[in-house]
Amino acid sequence: MTYSFISRSRITISVIIVFSLILITKLFLVQIVHNNTYSQLADRQYVTSSLNIYERGTIFFQNQSGGDGQLIAAATQATGFKIAIDPSKIIDAESIYQKLAKIITLNHDDFIARATKANDPYEEVAHHLTKEEADAVSAFKITGLSVFEEKWRFYPGGTLASHVLGLVGYKGTELGGRYGLERQYNSELTRNSDNPYVNFSLKFFLIYIKNYLKIILKREI
Repeated sequence: MTYSFISRSRITISVIIVFSLILITKLFLVQIVHNNTYSQLADRQYVTSSLNIYERGTIFFQNQSGGDGQLIAAATQATGFKIAIDPSKIIDAESIYQKLAKIITLNHDDFIARATKANDPYEEVAHHLTKEEADAVSAFKITGLSVFEEKWRFYPGGTLASHVLGLVGYKGTELGGRYGLERQYNSELTRNSDNPYVNFSLKFFLIYIKNYLKIILKREI
């Protein structure tokens, strides 16, 4: 019986030793041998705060002239990409700037200042990139540089009815409607955990707004 106990103990110890060796080998490969590869993968999996993932419903103009009631986006959401860097992992800021400058417009001094900040893990250096630009930047596979999707408020009509539509901006750290319809219907247009995204249609059926648009259109003509 003593022999059987000793045999089981040896088997158990052997299994523990083998498992430990496998674990140590795996850690060595990940942390030492393939450190750069996994570090870059981690960079590209970085997720920005959900507060920065902008979601907002659309405000529409309604075409009354033809009687068809066609909706035309007056305030909507645009989608593109942004570039963020981890200055602590940037080795040659000037070289990286030269590569990026071939694809997108960057302020040299601003980029260098951000890329050389000490003890700073995150800086956003470019916004509103197209998919083609984002793909070209990603193709460089620069350590410490990541590309993320972003969204922002866009007004297709430019300044048309701007003082009626209002605008979206920050008040402290809170992003929301600050003037006009953007502010008046902010709760309906905003997406949050208690209010699912609503593609909210604000039809310009009020007499004041209809008359205002007619005046604007006549002036433009």
